Amino acid sequence: MNAAIETMQIENTKIKPDELTFEEEIALKILECIQSLKIPIGRTKLAGILVGSLANYIFDRGYNTSPYFGTLNVFSRQQVVDMIDSLIIEGCISFGGDEYPLLVITGLGKAVLEGAKKVSVTLPWELEGKPVPPPSDKNLFKKLRYWRRDQAKKEELPAFCIIHNKTLFELSEKKPNELDELYDVFGLSTVKVEKYGDMILNVIQADTP
Repeated sequence: MNAAIETMQIENTKIKPDELTFEEEIALKILECIQSLKIPIGRTKLAGILVGSLANYIFDRGYNTSPYFGTLNVFSRQQVVDMIDSLIIEGCISFGGDEYPLLVITGLGKAVLEGAKKVSVTLPWELEGKPVPPPSDKNLFKKLRYWRRDQAKKEELPAFCIIHNKTLFELSEKKPNELDELYDVFGLSTVKVEKYGDMILNVIQADTP
């Protein structure tokens, strides 16, 4: 095949910006910001750049001149951290660095940057206008938290990289019995259901009379 034609076909298969949802646009913006930085960065400082923080490290490093500085200023820093976490869970970002956990774009994340794949962030719960209530089944909620803690230790990841607290809450309330039911739970994407679904169901079923 002619190289020019082959290149044209690849270009035509790329995902266009106007084809992205709001959640997909934010995911792409976060990944682009990481890619644009000259040095590795942690998730909290990355969130600071994206919300337009006025902290000293922003100006000391010249992050305030980044085209991504303040582009997510409609969110709080913690909300952006939560969205970064959701991309870690989806497998677009991983941790590198020996002393401090620094963000590294994975193969999937690079495919998103190249327009070959789409991925969504999980929007913060607060955006839905719902306060986080206490779980009605505190015992199951606690068991799910213990499972998440143990799983995080096995994978050598922070607990937030496994599943979110809201996900634990909904699991304890809905008590799904089948894998298909997990897709109706906040924060459980196809990736997470495939990876953790059976383990989650085992915890729920062991607790349910």
